[in-house]
Amino acid sequence: MCLFTWQRTMKSLLLVFLFAPGLIACEAMLKVGGDLEWPPYAYIQHMEVQGEDVQLARTVFDKANYCLTFIDMPSVDRGIEELHEGDLDVLMAASFNEARGKKAWFSSPYRQETVILFSHTQSQITGKTIQDLFQRGASFAVNSGSFAGDAFGILQREYAQQIIYLSSTAQRLLMLNSARIDFVVEDQFAGLHIAKENQLLNIKATEHIVYQDPIHFMLSRKRFDQQRVSQINRIIEALQ
Repeated sequence: MCLFTWQRTMKSLLLVFLFAPGLIACEAMLKVGGDLEWPPYAYIQHMEVQGEDVQLARTVFDKANYCLTFIDMPSVDRGIEELHEGDLDVLMAASFNEARGKKAWFSSPYRQETVILFSHTQSQITGKTIQDLFQRGASFAVNSGSFAGDAFGILQREYAQQIIYLSSTAQRLLMLNSARIDFVVEDQFAGLHIAKENQLLNIKATEHIVYQDPIHFMLSRKRFDQQRVSQINRIIEALQ
């Protein structure tokens, strides 16, 4: 099924229950949030949540005796706020910064993320650094509420008029494919996967690395105490 046929407004109402063996033995049901339009990490296929991050979450929290409900989040900001308020228990695919660290626990890292710039294949805008691209007037599409490192954060503030924010990776890449934007800031593997899956032939990965950092689960302070966080960290570390 084509990714672009999904409507997020409808999917936000969908709760997909993933039961561990022996449901009655589960200590609690956790609400796990994430972008469910973000293959290969998380996506819906045949009415089931799948993906690399999803499978890892299943494994980790099953070992900690939890059952899971996966919920599609419309934006990173929304997910973090729901986690902080206790309306969400876990948020997948989170990079750490100090502001986020004040709102939730962070698990041990479970994978590395490399965020790069994607450009149109016919783009004439070049530069040795990302700042060079900004200075040449390039426009950028960025995920709403995402953190792409301190260095890019400085550029975001300095060149704010050259950035648009969209929560959907698919929308960002569609704009790039039709040359309505000059660059997209995106996870390297997700960008390549979605572009190939949807035959977006005018998109290419550049050599500009925006950000590289470990990726964690964010855990609600209203659901988890330090003892439980330590247990989850031990499970993650044992799987690596």
